[in-house]
Amino acid sequence: MKKFQTILIIFLSSISFIFAQNGQILSLKLEESVSNTKPELIKAQIQIAAASSDGIFIELPQGLTAVVRSATLDGNMLWLMNGDKVIEKDNVLGWQLKDNGIVLHYSSAFSGQLDLEIAPDSARLNSFEQIDINIHQVKRNNSQLDVDNAVVAQSNLKIKPSTQTDEE
Repeated sequence: MKKFQTILIIFLSSISFIFAQNGQILSLKLEESVSNTKPELIKAQIQIAAASSDGIFIELPQGLTAVVRSATLDGNMLWLMNGDKVIEKDNVLGWQLKDNGIVLHYSSAFSGQLDLEIAPDSARLNSFEQIDINIHQVKRNNSQLDVDNAVVAQSNLKIKPSTQTDEE
């Protein structure tokens, strides 16, 4: 019986450790443009656990492209580097566009609350009523960044307010 309890405790501990490793979306909002000169921004807060992965993939709807405009980790501004080069410093965030989202990658000691400003293609963004955003883990395989198929967090963002029809 004690052996069973020990195995059960180890199993449950490993499950909670695995779930603690995944990125978690803390908040997601759209900052609307007050004038036509300022683009709309998606602001995201994502909790990153140390050594959980080599990065995260922010999956956007097919056809919506976006770039990372700024990023902070626990309030400290990060340097942004476009590309897939290995990141060794904790104050650097690498990013790379994919067909349906953005790969973010970082050093192994990177952890904390990641605040992002993402600038989407406004013309395409406005064609959606809402968008679903999924987070996947990213693992480095030699010089390549591989996105895991499993969704570790997801949220949706309302783009256009619902309009009432004559029937309502």
